[in-house]
Amino acid sequence: MSPCSIDLPPIAVKPPQWFTPDQTQSILDALAPAWRTMCLLGFYTGPRWGELFGLHRHRIDTRRSERLDCRS
Repeated sequence: MSPCSIDLPPIAVKPPQWFTPDQTQSILDALAPAWRTMCLLGFYTGPRWGELFGLHRHRIDTRRSERLDCRS
């Protein structure tokens, strides 16, 4: 008998849970000032961790409000 014919249990899909504005503010208030901007950006824009930590000032065009992605 092939193991590929085994019936797998269904995967329970949980709906995403989001922070409320009050929870978000409480978290931001508890953080050191150096982390607040990064976490605020993460809360409101929803990037992946790698995208968030890959941001650097020299890759941001502040005049045009664009992120420059020059890496390959």
